Amino acid sequence: MSFYTSRLPACGTSPAFSFAHSHTDISSRSYGGSEDAIRPQGDGIQDMSSIGFARFVETVFIPDHVVHKTFAGRAHYCAILKHVLHPETVDRLFGHDPSNWNARLRAPSGWPYIDDLSLCDVTPAHVTQIILAAFAKGYSAQTVKHIRNVIGAIMSHAIKKNILRGSNPVSSVPLPPTVRKRAQRLNESQVRSILALMQYPEREMTLITIATGMSISEICGLQWKHINLTRAKVACEGCAIPAQSILVKQQWNARGLVEIGASRTRFVYIPDALNDALVMLRSQRGNSDPAVFVLR
Repeated sequence: MSFYTSRLPACGTSPAFSFAHSHTDISSRSYGGSEDAIRPQGDGIQDMSSIGFARFVETVFIPDHVVHKTFAGRAHYCAILKHVLHPETVDRLFGHDPSNWNARLRAPSGWPYIDDLSLCDVTPAHVTQIILAAFAKGYSAQTVKHIRNVIGAIMSHAIKKNILRGSNPVSSVPLPPTVRKRAQRLNESQVRSILALMQYPEREMTLITIATGMSISEICGLQWKHINLTRAKVACEGCAIPAQSILVKQQWNARGLVEIGASRTRFVYIPDALNDALVMLRSQRGNSDPAVFVLR
């Protein structure tokens, strides 16, 4: 893979790239470099394509792209870049305190980092080497995709800035297949053993969601008046709740107890085992509170 490279005209004494932004905590000082770190060469022309990959990330990609992301977006780039550049380098670029570096994020021996590789020399083979190293370390397919995509975003930015011309070398590197783990099914004995280790209210909430499929917010919003534990219909708020059924019409969220949408309002059947557990729970908790689960 080869690139046509552009040569940028000299910028006089003005900084080639400015990345001090008042609205974010990532600034030129955070990167450990000055805003005019990239200067024209003696002939007045600078071939930016020969800049090192880490240097390009520091002086162009971060100030042009990363600083405009949300906190979560910047944290994402910081985490993923540690699989492309040396972790110590990334911590410096993002202004992290060296004394707080986590030992497990130090550079593993033999990892194919591309800090000093010239931007124009990045090929699909370099990207593939990083991907293979990530798989060898047991990284998930999703993490490997993130690594590939971050390298691709950096190269795309260089092409967009006319520093490189040609196709993105990452585009020819296939995405790793996503292997979804099969959900482990518990047998009845295992479920009973797990429930036996729980206490109120986790035990009852778990039993309800297993038996009915209700969400945790719906379970937290349950009212006794909406639960029919008998074997006959019960009238409630203008409707008849079938025998051994729950009228799901409320949920608990940050605002408290609220009505759910009409499309989600429904009746759910109460199996005998859950019915017996709810009868016991009501006798133990008494009728003093309308809520099945009292949230303090």
